[in-house]
Amino acid sequence: NIHKTQEMKESAARLLQEAWMYYKHTRRKDSRAARRHQRKMLAAIHTFRQVRLKHRKLREQVNSMVDISKMHMILCDLQLGLSSSHRALEKRIDGLAGKLDALTELLGTALQQQQLPEPSQEAT
Repeated sequence: NIHKTQEMKESAARLLQEAWMYYKHTRRKDSRAARRHQRKMLAAIHTFRQVRLKHRKLREQVNSMVDISKMHMILCDLQLGLSSSHRALEKRIDGLAGKLDALTELLGTALQQQQLPEPSQEAT
């Protein structure tokens, strides 16, 4: 990042220098030198744009890395929440299964008592 910033400063300085030289030779009516510095200025503009684009891409990559880090933290929090919810749900299901077993036993006992013939009914 520091290297890209330094490179951008240098290319901006080169651009400013060539613009000044172009202006100076244009004012002096030295068309040959003015054309030479105009070409150099256009090359400096091109270089500056490329460096600026590289710097922008680097900043976007850094921002993407920060976004990925934030997303990772959010996903970890979600996973922790889901895990705790899953454990709580399993406990509730185990509790319901125990109650269902108890209810099944109770119904079985009630049906057995109902199916047993009563002694007073056999005598009749």
